[in-house]
Amino acid sequence: MLKVLKPKFLITGLSIALVATVLVLIPVFAKQGGVDTARAKSIPYAISQGSAISFETFSEMDSQTDIVVKGIKIGVEEVIMKKDVDGLAIDYRTLSNFELSDVFKNNTDQKLSSGETIIVQENAAVDSSRVYSTLGYQLMNENEEYLLFLRESLTDPGVYIIRGVVYGKVPTTNMGMLSKDATNAQFQGDEDTREQLEVIFEVAREAYLN
Repeated sequence: MLKVLKPKFLITGLSIALVATVLVLIPVFAKQGGVDTARAKSIPYAISQGSAISFETFSEMDSQTDIVVKGIKIGVEEVIMKKDVDGLAIDYRTLSNFELSDVFKNNTDQKLSSGETIIVQENAAVDSSRVYSTLGYQLMNENEEYLLFLRESLTDPGVYIIRGVVYGKVPTTNMGMLSKDATNAQFQGDEDTREQLEVIFEVAREAYLN
């Protein structure tokens, strides 16, 4: 059953209350390559716990997804980072270049084909001091293969949004992808969501890759 996660406080490390969100600083090693993380070595994550759609099962996510593709992140198109007068991040996103190797589903008017590069919005961004992340989303590693469940952006033509923020980014291999070891992890959120993702990701790989 589709549900919406309500804003909540996550008491882990240093918490900063921001209206309807909470930023939690978690020290990790930022492993992602590319210009968006070239400056990032050992810097903290600031995780925002806001409202977002979540999925109980793979079948729910799949049935509500118009686009399913496989490919690799090959670079960064743009890093969007907006802060208020007090220096607090109010908008942060990374627009990544994603090269398609397979298009498994496309129920849209847009033509998508293997070999094409599309722009995928990732709900995280890096500045000089930390990684800002929504719901523990961790930026895709460059040149690693992912199965993505996407929708078209309603406001930015040509940009594709990952379904459920953290749910629709599925590593094609499960070797350490959700490890608690920060050098391997590709998710920085809570343990309950981590366990749920492990199940959904495994079923997704079986459905589309096996």
